[in-house]
Amino acid sequence: MCHSVEDFQVLNSREQQRYIISQKDIDTYEREVIPYWNGRTMRERIFSHVPQEWKAAYEAGVFTEFMEQRAPGHTALDGKIYQRGMLDFKKEIREHIQRLDFLNDPEATDKLEELHAMNISCDAAILFAERHADLVERMAQNETEPQRRKELKQIAEVCRRVPAHAPRNLWEAIQMYWFVHLGTITELNGWDAMNPGHFDQHLQPFYEKEITEGTLTRDQAKELISCFWIKVNNHPAPPKVGITTRESGTYNDLLAAIDGKPNVKGGQYHLNMLSTTCHVYFGKVLGATPNGRFSGKSISDGTSPLHGCDTHGPTAVVRSLGKLDQVKSGGTLLNLRFVPSLLKREKDVEKLGHLIRSYFTLGGHHIQFNIVDTANLLAAQACPEDYRDLMVRMAGYSDYFNDMNADLQQEIIERTENEGF
Repeated sequence: MCHSVEDFQVLNSREQQRYIISQKDIDTYEREVIPYWNGRTMRERIFSHVPQEWKAAYEAGVFTEFMEQRAPGHTALDGKIYQRGMLDFKKEIREHIQRLDFLNDPEATDKLEELHAMNISCDAAILFAERHADLVERMAQNETEPQRRKELKQIAEVCRRVPAHAPRNLWEAIQMYWFVHLGTITELNGWDAMNPGHFDQHLQPFYEKEITEGTLTRDQAKELISCFWIKVNNHPAPPKVGITTRESGTYNDLLAAIDGKPNVKGGQYHLNMLSTTCHVYFGKVLGATPNGRFSGKSISDGTSPLHGCDTHGPTAVVRSLGKLDQVKSGGTLLNLRFVPSLLKREKDVEKLGHLIRSYFTLGGHHIQFNIVDTANLLAAQACPEDYRDLMVRMAGYSDYFNDMNADLQQEIIERTENEGF
């Protein structure tokens, strides 16, 4: 996050990992974005509440901006929210506060502040759900269709119950998790991967209890789970531009032949286009293929064209890949390589930006670049001690060229060296 025009200028001028920000974008930030967020950012709210000692530590580099504004994510929630509600947690918090020993525990004051913060979070979660309940009740009053009015009243009842109290049934358990999930990602500004953990195991007791009691049918449970997955995926998807059945037929046929079919381990096959470095090994054990690839040679990595097959340039590559429904594969990988001379001028960098934006507009998921010519790669192989800092993009990650084995180095070298867009 850039907080000032100076931040953009640093990105443009620093020696390592420069990002070229156009003057047009900088002007937009200076005129609209930065003034709008002035006084409203998470950063400013945090800094207005922390003591001066903390600010001094931040300025000294003890804390980084990465941890200043967000949680790192990669967190799986446990199952306590399915046995206790926020009111139960508030009761537990009060008990902890009463047990604090301010005379003998030097950390008691810090613990008190944290416990107060926990209490505020519980109140916020309850209030968040109450606002939903209020809205749904207003919607029910204006609803003329009887079945929908009944559903809205049920939704309001669930929102009044959770997360204040522990869930009693499957519906309430799912809603309990969803409120906690929204609260977590909103409050912590999570970097990524705030996941529900063993969601099926947490829900199973509620499902089995209701099935046994006859208060829930399998179809009703399926509808609840389906609604949950709709919410999980309820975010803007990449636009689909120019895709037709004829153009993507081969891909769809392959998907239909593979996806969901049983595998030898008792699970199911799913199409994946993120090969990481497996394509090198697969090529070593694969015989020659009808497209002209020799036996033992690397196969294509991810959605990238096989070496030498992208004969019409990068623009043709991204347009072709834009015809694929990449959502169905659960993610993709596209590697392209350019000679350094192609990006010497600012307008050439702008062209690269247009290429990237075009690919994502067409529905692409991932694209990465190596800006290095073959001569330098071969020289690095011959004299690795002179190229210790040569870093390349491999498969969604960066690695030092000379840390790779010979097969991976050769795969990088054989990628098409594009001299134009």
